[in-house]
Amino acid sequence: MIIDNIIAFRALLALLLVSVPHIACAESSLETDNQELPSAEKIYSSYIEHNGGRANMAALNTFIASGRVEVEGVGLYAFRIIRKQPNKFRQKVDYTSYTKEILSNGEQAWTIVTAPNQEDKVVELVGDKLSDALANSSMGGPFIRLAGQYEKFHAEAFEDVRGKPAIRVEIDPSAGIYYDTVWLSTEHFQEVKLAFSNAPDEAADPIQTEIYFSNFDKNAGVYYAKEIDYVVDGLLTQKIYIDRVRANVGLFNSYFEK
Repeated sequence: MIIDNIIAFRALLALLLVSVPHIACAESSLETDNQELPSAEKIYSSYIEHNGGRANMAALNTFIASGRVEVEGVGLYAFRIIRKQPNKFRQKVDYTSYTKEILSNGEQAWTIVTAPNQEDKVVELVGDKLSDALANSSMGGPFIRLAGQYEKFHAEAFEDVRGKPAIRVEIDPSAGIYYDTVWLSTEHFQEVKLAFSNAPDEAADPIQTEIYFSNFDKNAGVYYAKEIDYVVDGLLTQKIYIDRVRANVGLFNSYFEK
């Protein structure tokens, strides 16, 4: 199941970090005909500009995203992710016969499994599972971490992603970002594709994962991708539908404790 695998959990959490929310501003698209590839500095400044600038991004204190995740060959499940600055989160998925939550106060993390007529099962994450859960808990998303690290990423090419122009950006492993490549739309500089590879263990072959973001919309001046496809070794494995996004809702810190 999607959250029973820690890699899948991290991916779903990271997806929401990337796709929600982007505060809109006056925007200009990048024409690709006969254009030189932009510098790393230009890429990053455009990304910040199209997210409303640093002040607007800093003003985002909380968000709640709800929707559905469709696991190929398994089923369709409702989910909700709640996040609060700087690194608190609570994620819930409703399966057919039980509900599973993962939550963190920014330092500790737990899973809670709830089923009818059964006592809740609470497990504190430790070791690699805790590190994995906290690795992408920042509200800003992983691309934000590249601030000032312009020598660690560069524009490689203009490429189409599902028929729409984008810039392919390669990221050096030393940057500490979980993905290797990101494609940014030349229209609004939102992420439209991510790619990375990992191996379940040292003896296994690397698994190639591609994540596609599409059907962008605005809600109260906020950009978000309403559809996210998760492709593993060329096969669609999960499809996420974002039905509703709310920003800057008041949330007590106690909500992120077990």
